[in-house]
Amino acid sequence: MSRYEHIYETACVSIEAQTPHAVRAGRSDATHDVLLARDANGLPYIPGTSLAGVLRHMYEDRFGVGKTRALFGYVEGDQGAPSFIRVGSAFVHDCINQPVEGLRRDFDEDPLLALLTLEKPLVRQRVRLNARGAAEHRGKFDVTLVPAGTRYSFLLSRYSNGGDEEFDALLDMFSSPDFRLGHGTRSGGGAFDVKVISRRRWDLTKDDDWTAFRDRPRTRAALLVEDSKTGAPKAEKDQSTAISITLDLKAEAGWRVGGGEDVLTRSSTPTGDTERVPDLLPQSEVCIQWVNEKAEIQHGLKGVVLPGSAVKGALRHRLAFHYRRLKGEFADDTETLPPAEECDAVRQILGYAKEDDESNPGQRGRLLIDDIYIKDPKPFTQMHNRIDRFTGGVIDGALFEEELLWQTPVKLKITLLQADSIDADARKALRHALDDLAEGRLPLGASGSRGHGVFIGTVKCEPELAPEKTGQTNEY
Repeated sequence: MSRYEHIYETACVSIEAQTPHAVRAGRSDATHDVLLARDANGLPYIPGTSLAGVLRHMYEDRFGVGKTRALFGYVEGDQGAPSFIRVGSAFVHDCINQPVEGLRRDFDEDPLLALLTLEKPLVRQRVRLNARGAAEHRGKFDVTLVPAGTRYSFLLSRYSNGGDEEFDALLDMFSSPDFRLGHGTRSGGGAFDVKVISRRRWDLTKDDDWTAFRDRPRTRAALLVEDSKTGAPKAEKDQSTAISITLDLKAEAGWRVGGGEDVLTRSSTPTGDTERVPDLLPQSEVCIQWVNEKAEIQHGLKGVVLPGSAVKGALRHRLAFHYRRLKGEFADDTETLPPAEECDAVRQILGYAKEDDESNPGQRGRLLIDDIYIKDPKPFTQMHNRIDRFTGGVIDGALFEEELLWQTPVKLKITLLQADSIDADARKALRHALDDLAEGRLPLGASGSRGHGVFIGTVKCEPELAPEKTGQTNEY
């Protein structure tokens, strides 16, 4: 700080996770590929460096490199400038909605903290499928996550010479659709909603403000007081290049995503020999719901989830198919098309990893699909067996039971960022893929070849994704 930056302002921001999330610890163990970063209490947290990095990139996308360097600082050779922004780490809230600051040892008395201190509060099994529906080589992995509903608080402050525009712009970013934190932000994870912003401002050239600044509270809990609370900031006004897509769908019959562990058709897993546990279960997971500012841990039916990664995986190959169809690229008996990852539309919309070639630094995806927790699902069980084609009898060991969800209504919300930088054919191919999903031609989840996962509904885009009507056509 110099004598010219005499204004100090700070904001304590409280956010709530809308989807599972995690900041990687940079290591793995014998059984899981991704582990959580943890604070001194052993609780998951979001480091200030992660928050600062996300805010810096978002600010640069909106206001350019020059203004970003002036606000966040930079180092370039022997030259550089300090950052006028200070970002604190985000610490979790306990079950009575208080930030956990300092060392705590009362985890047994707090069910939420007891859950979060587990080595693996939530584990998701992930698999990457190829165009034929089989798992790709090295495409099976799992990640450790923090449940949806977890709340955090962090501090954001800066020195300035009087203008509020830059600080207002930073706070507005928390309501932007591309504000995502942690692992898997383009696969449904890391979406947050702002609950409270407690903001203060002092002019350090004035005696009263200097005294108030000197005596200001230092903890997040003290800053989140009623008399200084403001609501969540307004949504970004410069999102004209983003397209909001809503799919109102309903399953025609049964469907299932993933392999769960909780039996949904019974209150608890049976232990006797008279009842059989279904062999295949829908994916459900623990989540947190806040009722009267107190945390309630939800399991079973209240935690049935449709992961955004399941929708993204289905759209990925169909997007490549439609783009190549529009471009007239077809496979024949003598030529095999390259994989979907090399399709230009997939690279533009879903992004691609950094390559060894310096000319290909990588690009993050522009399509955001949130995880969805299903309200009031209707589970049922279905028996399957496999018949011997010669004897007509059941093959030994091929009788199994599957638990499914019946005719579930689903409202998918998808955001396409920077749509003006995507070529028209890629946007048209995405619209065709979404139409396939809404018209029952693209099943979601497991056993699509057996009739599961067929959804019917409507697609609404604001503004329109493709310039011309893209419903059912005879171009296929």
